[in-house]
Order: sequence, then structure tokens, then C-alpha cells
Amino acid sequence: MTWLDHHIRSEHFASDAEIARRRGERDLASELYGSAARAESQALEELDTSKLRTYGIIAVSAVALHHKADLSDEAAILAHRILGSPEPLPNFARRQLDDLLETIKREQSGISLAEAQLLVSISGGEVIRGGAPLDLILAKTQKMKNLLYRTTEHMK
Repeated sequence: MTWLDHHIRSEHFASDAEIARRRGERDLASELYGSAARAESQALEELDTSKLRTYGIIAVSAVALHHKADLSDEAAILAHRILGSPEPLPNFARRQLDDLLETIKREQSGISLAEAQLLVSISGGEVIRGGAPLDLILAKTQKMKNLLYRTTEHMK
């Protein structure tokens, strides 16, 4: 089988899992997501790493499917293996894998800040509505979020 055959099998399993999840069949959904994760991992193994963008997409998909299958430890191991590999990885995939690892860590620690609110203001120079560079705002917001999670983990 080629990587594409494995990937197509994974898509079918994931589609069936989503249907089961919507019907409230949690155990069946988890089992189907597990099958999808295994098929996507096989696709990743078969894929030529010179197809950089495709490799990144399949890598993120394999980790995400493991997570959806309630196989968080396996998802984290796979993410670390991919991130630590000498194979090149697109920046978008690296960021998404880091985000997935952060989500897994947060879920395993039992920390939830979903209902917390934090007001952050940025000052300096002339303040113009909508005048701040978006990438700066996003970077600062991510740093604040990470700081809050670390502080909460420390206090817990």
C-alpha cells in the first residue's frame, strides 16, 4: 500500500468516528479514531519526506487523530518523535504540533482556563485603534497564555 492508500483509509475511519461521536457513541468513536490514527501513522511512515508540506500535514493529522482517540500519551510520543527528527518540518506543522502538545499537557494536568478572562492592554507611542501589528499582538497573547498556564500549573 502507498502512503495515499493509508491516508484514504484514515479519512474513512475518521469520518465514521465523527458520525459515531455525533450520535453519542463515545467508545465506538474512540475506537474508530484509533484506527484512523494507526492508518495515518502508516501513511506518515510511507511518505517521502521530500514532500515537505504534505509530510507536515500528515504528521499533524496523525498526532491529532491519536489525541482524538484518547491516546494522549501516544500522541505526545509521536509529536516529540516528529519534532526531534532530523527530517525537515514546515513551520506551520511545527507550531501545530507544539500547540497539540500544549493541549495534551493541559488536559493531563486537569487545568482549564476556559472561563477565565484577562484584559491586556498595550500602550506606548501614539495609540491608534487597530494600529498595532497583528503578529506582535498574537505573539504577546501567546506568551501571556503560556505564562498563565505555567503559573496555574505551579500553583496547582
